[in-house]
Amino acid sequence: MLYFAGNGKPRAFHGLDHAYIFTNGYSSNLHIEPFTKRDQQMAKMFTTFITNFVKYGEPTPTEWNGFKWTPFTNESAEYAILDLPPKKAFGSLHWPVTNFWNKETVLLEKLSLREKTLAAYRRAWWALWLLVGMIALAIWISVIFIVATRCHSPRAKPYNNIIVNR
Repeated sequence: MLYFAGNGKPRAFHGLDHAYIFTNGYSSNLHIEPFTKRDQQMAKMFTTFITNFVKYGEPTPTEWNGFKWTPFTNESAEYAILDLPPKKAFGSLHWPVTNFWNKETVLLEKLSLREKTLAAYRRAWWALWLLVGMIALAIWISVIFIVATRCHSPRAKPYNNIIVNR
């Protein structure tokens, strides 16, 4: 179930960590069969790092099997490779891939702004028609009320004052 890169080496893919974090009692579409001793060690590493991050704000407040995960900064360009054993690497983190998102984000932002603007116009259009409908309803209710009250007034019967003698 691993993704094999162009060089034939197995690589992790999005969501694979769930198979290591939620190993028992979790209904996931992702199962690793057989769950080897190495997979158990990977699960222990993931859960330890996540637990430490939640508790202390960093995955390795103390070294874990000789590994200390330091935050990535532009100055140091140091990042972690989560493998057994975990390693540190330096340099641009998958630069061509992240560069794609730098370009794509600008396009997505423009599209998002345009969609927000269009959504605002659509809401205004529906609000206008709702207002027109409410005004029309108010006019019809007023007309019906006026006609109904005039029909019951004494003046509504203009022929009551005509007397025919035979």
